[in-house]
Amino acid sequence: GRPLERAELVLPGRPVGAREYEVQSYAGAEEHQRHKTADEERYYMREYTPGDRFRDINWKASSRLSVLLTRVSPHSEKPTTVIQVEIRHYRDSHSPPSLESVLHLEVLRAWVLWFLRSVSANDSSVRFRIHTAEQVLEAGNDEELGHIAEQLATLPYVPAAAAPNRPERSEGEWFVFSTPFDTGLSARQRGRREYLLVTPPGTGGRGGGHAVPLFTGKRVAAMPGAWALRRERGLAPPAAEPGLGLYETLPIVPRVL
Repeated sequence: GRPLERAELVLPGRPVGAREYEVQSYAGAEEHQRHKTADEERYYMREYTPGDRFRDINWKASSRLSVLLTRVSPHSEKPTTVIQVEIRHYRDSHSPPSLESVLHLEVLRAWVLWFLRSVSANDSSVRFRIHTAEQVLEAGNDEELGHIAEQLATLPYVPAAAAPNRPERSEGEWFVFSTPFDTGLSARQRGRREYLLVTPPGTGGRGGGHAVPLFTGKRVAAMPGAWALRRERGLAPPAAEPGLGLYETLPIVPRVL
């Protein structure tokens, strides 16, 4: 018969060395109430979670299903936390691609996606506003995160001059992801509650970074061009900046197999 085809989106896993993230540690940039209009429905039900009011439990429906169900209305539903995420994929456009530059961007994109998935898995009420050099994306559920993953998969390096002017980060928390190729990272004004997550170059020694393998076998059809042979010289890790926010690094070391 006719050959059947099925396409499935496969998201990258957790980068080596990345940890779990929970939104309970952060306040979020803003909050707004999620609710349906009265024309759509007056309330809906979901499984009981600790903290729900007992008067909101639908005992009749719960007795039939042997599961505690909570009646959620626009007045009883908790607000949605909006987290701002900025991806600084900036690099000098005059320099040719190198092994380090390609791998740092690959790890950065996987790290951002893992952060979104990890936080979302721990709190379903979270929504994300992801800022790139070209656009602002929003996501809150698995389907929308899948769309974000497709956007991140083709996110290239852009010159630092393409960085848009960000509003002052005086309210809420911002999670800013960057690489050592982002020369303008320390030059811009940092917010009081801004969390920096950077992929610095590893030292190669024990405990000096996480090895990222690159397969260079001749049978690998996706083997790239000359950048795999170019190495960066004098690539220095970014200096820790003062501030009240988190400063986290994920050092990586290319490992050619």
